[in-house]
Amino acid sequence: MSEDRISLLRDLTSSEDVNRATLKLITKADDVDINAEFLHGIIGLSTNPSARKATLALPRMSSWLLDGLVDVPPWLQLPVLARIMEADHIGGYEIEEIITP
Repeated sequence: MSEDRISLLRDLTSSEDVNRATLKLITKADDVDINAEFLHGIIGLSTNPSARKATLALPRMSSWLLDGLVDVPPWLQLPVLARIMEADHIGGYEIEEIITP
């Protein structure tokens, strides 16, 4: 069943990078947050090993949190940072202000 969904998402997004992690992250999102931009952000996170590990540990995913996580450099994408961002509702452009010197 999940292979059918992966195939469908690959067709819809024109991306071969869709995998099981992508599906898991999408299921953590609210329906209202899921759009083309959100899907491409999730695909990007699920293809990066450190970002995938950081985000799969989260209980939920929102577009606001995703916007913040996408802006975090790959070497800084850690499960603890993702949990802090979710708990403190840090996302969007706020994370840029925090991590930019």
